[in-house]
Amino acid sequence: MNFPKFKRIMAITALTTCLATSAVFAQVNVDTTKANNTPPNKIESNEDRELREKDPIKYLEKMKQKVQTLLKEGKITKEEADRINAKIDEKIKMINEFNQLPLDKKREKLLSNLKDHLEKKVKEGKLTKNQMNKIMKEYEKKVKEWDGNGFPPAPFKRCKPKDGHKCKRS
Repeated sequence: MNFPKFKRIMAITALTTCLATSAVFAQVNVDTTKANNTPPNKIESNEDRELREKDPIKYLEKMKQKVQTLLKEGKITKEEADRINAKIDEKIKMINEFNQLPLDKKREKLLSNLKDHLEKKVKEGKLTKNQMNKIMKEYEKKVKEWDGNGFPPAPFKRCKPKDGHKCKRS
């Protein structure tokens, strides 16, 4: 065997080994700034969820306080805070307007909103006309039984986590 050729092969092998192992054990800089920039409305505690389900107006007022806290901490700008607060105020206004309606108008509004939503889904091809009619009949029954107090009945069942599916509410 040729000795200079053997040295060259050994040098290449040693160099390759060094490069491969240094890449494996290299320290990676992890950017932690993204962890602190999570939008406030993406994380909801169990306490917040219970408050939202019991009294949505109190929940929205609490969200406005959280927005002000984020603004004071400098995590969001004044423009972002104003935009978020405007959305919250609009939702509060919608809830108050709905609560002022007589029971018949509330029922009518719930049914028409669901019908519009389902018709849109039928046009998109996500529902058939028969499925839409079935959902509407079931919801009409729920709405007729509703006394007008508290939350109106939900037209759909709550999300149930399955394999690989992560529900936003869990």
